[in-house]
Amino acid sequence: MAASMDLTTLDDVKSYLGISGNGSDELLGTLIAAASEAIESYCGRKFASAAVVEYHDGGHTFLVLSRFPVSSVSAIYTDPSGRFSPGTLVPASCYVVYGEAGLVVLTSGVFPAGARAVKVSYTGGYASVPADIGQAATMLVATWYTRSREGADGLASQSVGSYSASFREEEWPAQVRALLRGYRLARV
Repeated sequence: MAASMDLTTLDDVKSYLGISGNGSDELLGTLIAAASEAIESYCGRKFASAAVVEYHDGGHTFLVLSRFPVSSVSAIYTDPSGRFSPGTLVPASCYVVYGEAGLVVLTSGVFPAGARAVKVSYTGGYASVPADIGQAATMLVATWYTRSREGADGLASQSVGSYSASFREEEWPAQVRALLRGYRLARV
């Protein structure tokens, strides 16, 4: 599945690698798209700002929205039957939005119990890529690009007589994982 947005730019990657000219632009563009998708997969979330409609199970005092930071909540409906008519609209005065965390908390009571009993329409995600995510994407693209120039997929060394070869592990650089640590969702 494609990433919600490119997490770095061709200019940033070329600057980081010290590349001028456009001879590698196509490869770098492909690597940018792949790295952006890989980072969103690694973090377990989409980063681009977008209008989102989500359905949540009820029976709780809060909702955890999937795309954050949340910039606005346009509507919350509660209806265990799933019809979500205008009469099921929850007034904005009945909940608090913690945008950075992607949480919606009722000021009293609980959302009605039931599978997919709550419908939330909101806008969430980043309008522009945070600097640390952009740096992580740039570094990951640079790593893959450098490996591609060294030979086949991370070939670390080879000998000619009685041919032997050793390959690097395919792990991401520790700096990339460190930059993304705060954006990665915990898996339960």
